[in-house]
Amino acid sequence: MAEQAGLAVIERLVGTGALCSTPADEIVRSPNMTLEQARYCPASVGRARIRGKIATVVDQEVPPMPWVAADDGCDIYYETHGSGPAVVFASGFMGITDIWRAQIEALSDSYQCIAFDNRGNGRSEKPLPKIAYGVERHARDLEAVLDATGVSRAVLVGHSMGGNTASTYYFAHPDRVAGIVYVGSYVSGSQIRDVGNTLEAIKTAVATPSGRVGFYRAVGLPEEIAMESAKWPLYSVLGNAESFIVFDMTDKISQITVPCLILHGEKDIVSPLDPCGYGLRDGLPDATLEIFEGVNHCPAVEAPDKANRLIADFLKKVHAS
Repeated sequence: MAEQAGLAVIERLVGTGALCSTPADEIVRSPNMTLEQARYCPASVGRARIRGKIATVVDQEVPPMPWVAADDGCDIYYETHGSGPAVVFASGFMGITDIWRAQIEALSDSYQCIAFDNRGNGRSEKPLPKIAYGVERHARDLEAVLDATGVSRAVLVGHSMGGNTASTYYFAHPDRVAGIVYVGSYVSGSQIRDVGNTLEAIKTAVATPSGRVGFYRAVGLPEEIAMESAKWPLYSVLGNAESFIVFDMTDKISQITVPCLILHGEKDIVSPLDPCGYGLRDGLPDATLEIFEGVNHCPAVEAPDKANRLIADFLKKVHAS
């Protein structure tokens, strides 16, 4: 009876998103279970007894943790630093918060800086179904993060596919976006395919952990960040690859009427300046293009001081208007 009662408690917690999605009966019946297996998600819950390892469900609050459940239940890891007007950083195919460290450090004295790991990457959940991935899904995850942090309006900063996330979120919620910064981004996946970066070529390049690390090093990321990709399952990597290759906002780009800043590397080998950076500049009604000489696909990481200065100036402009 005691074990059944404990199972019922865990099932209720799992059903409300309070515990991880590991089936409750698997947790209870695993003879080698450790406390670490009973991972908590961001909810104020007590602890459940599992074969006597924890005595009772207690009434005290568990401190909030940096995950939010998206609308499909996927756990999204996020960070928030500083206070002031909100700036939200959306990562791309290298979908982790680490690529924004320099910007967060530089801006968090004056702004609330929020960043999150894309689903399938980093500390966010890595759902298995192919339908769990896509730019639209990333945009809904961004919305979940905004809601979790109580932010009603923000400037969005998106790297590569993260620019797609920002655009897609804007189309759904233009009233919640004060401006957009596109970093190494593009208008359509066809621009990437047309220069030889086809889906098949990318799949081949990232098929192994060592291949993924080599890919990310080749586009301008340091080894310590690139190495993170070796930890991700191949299915989630490929799910995100398909997301950015099929994206296309050619017919809608003129609808983005908020101020925009484009930061683009002169030597970008993923989304080349011509046509990608120039395409954004020419299609957006209110945009400024800043070219980073000698820089590859990751200006915010490769030339952080220049990127920080340009983003800070853009934020001042947006909030002064």
